Amino acid sequence: MTTKQHKKEKAGRLIYRYIMMLIGASLAAVSIELFLVPNSVIDGGIIGISLILVYLTKLPFSLLIIIFNLLFYIVDTNKLVVTSAFHLCLQLLLYPL
Repeated sequence: MTTKQHKKEKAGRLIYRYIMMLIGASLAAVSIELFLVPNSVIDGGIIGISLILVYLTKLPFSLLIIIFNLLFYIVDTNKLVVTSAFHLCLQLLLYPL
């Protein structure tokens, strides 16, 4: 299996991308915690499945998000480019926190 590699990015551009990922993950997490969870609104996708399981099992929401995202990450790992896999892993960890 050959791994694909993106071309090298400049340090400033790379830092900018990581800051934007951090801001995006923070905004998504805040919106879920401030709007969806208190009002018992169910979203679609992994978020919705996790919210349903939170109501049914009382497990922590962040744990369920990590578990479901890891499942998709494992299934799709062979199709991802190395840097895309790293970005996905970083977002996977930042979002539930």
